[in-house]
Amino acid sequence: MADIGFIIGMTLYLVGFAFFAYSCILADPSTSASARFCTQTLPNHVGDKVANMLGPRVLSALRTVGDYALVVVYLVVVLGCWSIVLTHGYELVGNSQYVSNYHMYVGYVVFAACMASWRKACTAR
Repeated sequence: MADIGFIIGMTLYLVGFAFFAYSCILADPSTSASARFCTQTLPNHVGDKVANMLGPRVLSALRTVGDYALVVVYLVVVLGCWSIVLTHGYELVGNSQYVSNYHMYVGYVVFAACMASWRKACTAR
């Protein structure tokens, strides 16, 4: 017999997820009050309160730190994935009879394009 706490917990989780999915993903904020609250009213209210508490200098510094943190996270994820592909995937391409070896050269071009587009996005304001 299932534990009643588990059933209640799963029910609350599913109802909460359904509300989130409807309000933040599916519903149109111009016609749905819950979508407007979740996507516009609440974030604007919280942002205004945080800006009033911290002040413009601290808020500007936090935005700058957040921008650089996002750059670091992006680099860790992308370079981590590419390092796995370059160290393990290319060996498989070289040994495969179904994949041509030119895919390795195309991979280098895609990697260079990925890094170039990242650099362009970081320097654009």
